[in-house]
Amino acid sequence: MTRVQIRSLPLRARIMAIVIGGAILPLALIGAWLTTSAARSGRALLRNELASSLTAVSRRMVDRWQYRDAELGLLASNEPAHRVLASATPQPDAVSYLEELARTLRPSIREFSYRDTLGRVRWTSAQTVAAGDQTTLGFRAVAGFDASEAILVRRPVLDARGATVGVVEARVLLSAILPTDSLRLLVAGAALTIHDRESDEWIGGPHWPNDASLLAASRTLDRPPLDLRLAASDARYVQPFARAARLGLFLLLLVASMALALTAFLTRRLTRSLEALVDAAGAVSSGDLEHSVPHQSDDEVGRLAAAFNTMTESLRRTLEELSQKESLAAVGRFAANMSHEVRNALTSVRLDLQRLDERALGSDERALTKRALRNVQRLDTIVTGSLRMARTNPETMRAIVVEGVVRAAMTAAEPAFRESRSDVRLDVREQVHERVRGDAGALEQLFLNLLLNAAQAMSQGGLARISIERLEPSVVVRIADTGCGITPDRLVLLGEPFSSSKPNGTGLGFPIARQIAIAHGGDVRIVSTSSLGTTVEVSLPWTGAN
Repeated sequence: MTRVQIRSLPLRARIMAIVIGGAILPLALIGAWLTTSAARSGRALLRNELASSLTAVSRRMVDRWQYRDAELGLLASNEPAHRVLASATPQPDAVSYLEELARTLRPSIREFSYRDTLGRVRWTSAQTVAAGDQTTLGFRAVAGFDASEAILVRRPVLDARGATVGVVEARVLLSAILPTDSLRLLVAGAALTIHDRESDEWIGGPHWPNDASLLAASRTLDRPPLDLRLAASDARYVQPFARAARLGLFLLLLVASMALALTAFLTRRLTRSLEALVDAAGAVSSGDLEHSVPHQSDDEVGRLAAAFNTMTESLRRTLEELSQKESLAAVGRFAANMSHEVRNALTSVRLDLQRLDERALGSDERALTKRALRNVQRLDTIVTGSLRMARTNPETMRAIVVEGVVRAAMTAAEPAFRESRSDVRLDVREQVHERVRGDAGALEQLFLNLLLNAAQAMSQGGLARISIERLEPSVVVRIADTGCGITPDRLVLLGEPFSSSKPNGTGLGFPIARQIAIAHGGDVRIVSTSSLGTTVEVSLPWTGAN
C-alpha cells in the first residue's frame, strides 16, 4: 500500500493499521521467536549444566591428585631407585625395597618402571605383581570405566647434585584419581571421556555419533595432564522449552485477538470526539472564531478540545492586538511625516521670532517673544525625539565603538552639567573598545537623554559615573548619578510618554531612549533609591572589539 493510499484511509482504519503493525505484528514475531528459540534455550541450559558438572569433577580430581603426586615424588626420589639406575646389576636390597614399594602403592599405581638416560628399562614392578592380579586394588571404579584403566605419568629421577639419572614411568589408576561420586556430580544421561596427553589415549565413555543434538563441555588439567570431555544429548532439555513456547504462542494469539477487539471498540469512541474537533477546526478556518468544542472528559481528547478552545480564544485576542498594532504603526508613520513638516515650520517661526526679538523695543514685547521662543524650542524638542524614534532602522545600522558614542553624548551634555554645577566622568578600565551594531546618531540621542536626566537630578557637587563593560552576549553601559533618586511611584510611570516630574519636562527622554535601545536589540534598566541616586543600565548586542 502506497503512502497516498494510507493517507486516504479513514482515521479509524489508520488506527487499526497502527495497532496491527505496532502491536499485533510484533507479538506474532515474538511468538515465532519464542518457538524457534526454545531449542537454543534448552541447549544453553544443558551447556551450562555440563560446564558446571565438569568443573565439580575436575576440582575433585585435582584434589585427589595431590596424594598421587606425593606418591610419584616418592618413586622419583628414593635412594634405592638411584642405585638401580646407577648400576648394570640391581643390588638385592634395592630391589627388595622397590618390590615392597610396589606392593604398598598398588592400590593407586598399577605398575611403574625405571629407565636410564638411554631409555633402557632397569627395573619394573611388573616382575613383582602379575598384571592380572586385582586383589590389591584399593579404589572402587566409577561406572563407565574399567578398574584397571590407568594414565601414564613420567617423572625425572635426579641425583643428589640435581642431575637427571633416569625417568620413572608410572601407570596411575584412573579410579585413584576420579572420585567415586562422579556419577552424582554429572548431568543425568551424560558420558565422561578422558584424554591422557602423556600417552595420547582416550579412556572411558561411549563413541558418540556425529549427532547435531549432542552437546559437550571440555576442560584441560595441568596436574594431572588430562583433557576432560563431558557430552550429553539435548533432547531432555529442549522438549520442555518447546512445550512452553507453543503455550506462549497460543496465549499471544489470544491476547492479540482481544487487543484487536478492544481497539475497534475504543476507536469508534475516539473518532466521534475527533470528528467534533474536525468540524470546529473547519469553522475556525472559515473565520468563525466564536466556535468552541464541548469537552466532558479529562483524557487526551478532552485536553485537546480544551487546548483548541484556548487556542481559538488566543487567536482571537492576537488578531485584535495585531489590528491595533497595525493601526498604531500607521499612526506612527503619519506622525513621523507630520513631525518632519512641523519641524520645518517651527524652524521658520523660530527665525521670525528671533528677528522680532532683535527689533522689539519695549520690555513687554521682548517678554512675549522670549516666551514664544521657549515654546517653539519645547515643540522642537518633542518633534526631534519623534523623528529620532521613527528613523532608527536596520538600513542605518553599522559597527560602531560604544565609547565614541558615549563621549559624543558627554560633550553634548556638558552645558547641562555646568548649569547644575555637577560633573560627569567616564571610567574605562580596558584599552579594548567594544563595538555594537547600530545608528550612531540614535545611540548618541539615547545616551544624551539619559545624561540630561542625570544632570537635572543632581545639585552642586554631584557626580555621574559612566562605565562600559562586556557581559556576553551584550555590552552594558552604566550611568550612575548621585542625584535625588526616583520614588517607587514615579519609577512605575517612568516609561509612559509625557509623564515627567520636572516642571518644564516633556516626559519623552526615557521613552525615547528605551525605544532606541529596543530598536537596536537591547533594553534599558533603571535601579533607583530615593535621595541616594539612580543607576541606568543600557544593554546592547555585542559585535566584537578592536
